[in-house]
Amino acid sequence: MRHAKSSWEWPGLSDFDRPLLEKGIQRTHRTCQFMQEQKLLPQLVFSSRAVRARETALLVTECLNMKVEPLWVEAFYPGGVRDFLKQLAAIDDQVHHILIIGHNPGISDFACHVLNNQTAEWIPTSGCVSLELDILNWKDTVAGKAKLLHYIKPKELGKKSK
Repeated sequence: MRHAKSSWEWPGLSDFDRPLLEKGIQRTHRTCQFMQEQKLLPQLVFSSRAVRARETALLVTECLNMKVEPLWVEAFYPGGVRDFLKQLAAIDDQVHHILIIGHNPGISDFACHVLNNQTAEWIPTSGCVSLELDILNWKDTVAGKAKLLHYIKPKELGKKSK
């Protein structure tokens, strides 16, 4: 999942510290509603430590009524394919459903890498791809081991209530 739309209102604020816009919060609610309807419920959430990603992760865990706190990963800002693969390799194989919240271009590059194509070329803010990995162990995640189940674009979900 890519973080929600963030604010550029404060020009002196660092990129890392930019907070979410209300529009981003609303779109994330739409994405979460779709995730609930499709039973796309993660057991763990990994997120970049940037403010907009942290706020998105907390919003998602609240919307999905998750009982676990997100895990903050320094390497996910800005995050690249190797950073995501390294984190996946460390996951306990008893965990089957995870959510990664990151930034573009890294999160889109990662999705394209495991899909071994450009199906998820550019994930929009609050957007998410749901992937099924053909692996037994997280450390075996490599190019071409994923199948795209859903490409969630919140603008296309329509305006649904929170």
